[in-house]
Amino acid sequence: MSKKVVEMSNKKVAIKKWTENETIEWGVATVEFFIRDKEILFGNLKVPPKSSAPLDEGHPNGEYVFVKEGQATIILSKDNKEISQVKVKKGDAMLIPEKLDHQTINSGNGEASLIFFIQL
Repeated sequence: MSKKVVEMSNKKVAIKKWTENETIEWGVATVEFFIRDKEILFGNLKVPPKSSAPLDEGHPNGEYVFVKEGQATIILSKDNKEISQVKVKKGDAMLIPEKLDHQTINSGNGEASLIFFIQL
């Protein structure tokens, strides 16, 4: 993991500031982590046009998502059975409920960019 953590503090609070991002390829998608540690994941999922990210296993505390660019369909499932499909577009936000598997599908002509936050 490549990150530079800068510790800053004053009399009232100590702050961690991440100054380098880590980017990984995830299938055809790209994930850029702004913060990745043992407590949280905060980053940007980018899915190319006419493709989908791999299935993401459910998280114990759910996952918050904000659509920065494009449009996508998020398929929610449990025990390999589809529960719901949610269509999202630029400016939409949603909470993926805890422990639900999910997959992001981009059927549009432009890249879909989704900011996510996961508390582990």
